[in-house]
Amino acid sequence: TPDRPLDSLAGSKALTTALARGDRNAIMKLFKKFHEENPAIYSIQWIDEKGICRFGYPAENSLQDYDLRTGRSQGDPAMLNAVQEKKPAAFEFPLFEGNTGMFTLRPLFSGERYLGMVYVIVLK
Repeated sequence: TPDRPLDSLAGSKALTTALARGDRNAIMKLFKKFHEENPAIYSIQWIDEKGICRFGYPAENSLQDYDLRTGRSQGDPAMLNAVQEKKPAAFEFPLFEGNTGMFTLRPLFSGERYLGMVYVIVLK
């Protein structure tokens, strides 16, 4: 399962520092490395604290600037709720592409500052 590596990534100073600085290149490098080290995952993505899926890796399997508050997908309300609760969560939902994915979310903090969630999708 990707849980343990995801916990490590969510707690990594490199990721939280890059997110706090808004350093997209550094974040994407970390996501790419994580994806290469965990080939079972379909995608790793970041949702900001407002509930917007900003980007992920690989780009073709990731949402970009997708607002969960629009509720266009069956999973949006649950994902948004997890972001607002700031707690680890896991869900199973259909993807826009048509497959079913297992979503595993972990909260991100830089000190006391909440930076949203990092999450992975593993295809069922």
